[in-house]
Amino acid sequence: PSRADVVVRVRAEIIGSQDLQFYGQSATVTTAYLMVRPYRNGRPLGPGIRQKLDYTPLNAEDKVEQALRSHVERVAEAMRE
Repeated sequence: PSRADVVVRVRAEIIGSQDLQFYGQSATVTTAYLMVRPYRNGRPLGPGIRQKLDYTPLNAEDKVEQALRSHVERVAEAMRE
C-alpha cells in the first residue's frame, strides 16, 4: 500500500458553550479552538494554525471554512518545504 508524504491533522477542542434566548427561540453557541498542523514522517511542519471559533449548529461549517481560508496558504507553504 501507498503511504502519504504529508498528513494534515485537524482538531477541534471545545472550550465552552452558552445557551442564548432571542425572539422566543434558543440556540447554543459553542466556543472551540480549531487546530490544523501538517506532519511529515511524524514531525510537525511549521507551527500550524490555532484559531478560536464561536459557532452554532447552523453556521459551524461556514465558520470553519472562513477560519481555514485565511490560513490555508501558510499551511500549504509549510508542506512544500
